[in-house]
Amino acid sequence: PFTAFCQVRTTALGNLRAAPSTSAAILAEVPFGTTVTATARNAAGFYLVSYGGQMGYLSSAWATELGTCS
Repeated sequence: PFTAFCQVRTTALGNLRAAPSTSAAILAEVPFGTTVTATARNAAGFYLVSYGGQMGYLSSAWATELGTCS
């Protein structure tokens, strides 16, 4: 987990997934340019985020950190 909340912005249309895997079920689509708060990032490069009232995983391949996440 991050020591502080981290903001990430999508760089393309991203999928909010039920688990940190590209094969996990898609919960929602996160539009390009959307900023969300991430509470953790795993070794595979998925952020745990809240979007549209749901918690899920967003791939770092489609998001960039705003500032420094630690």
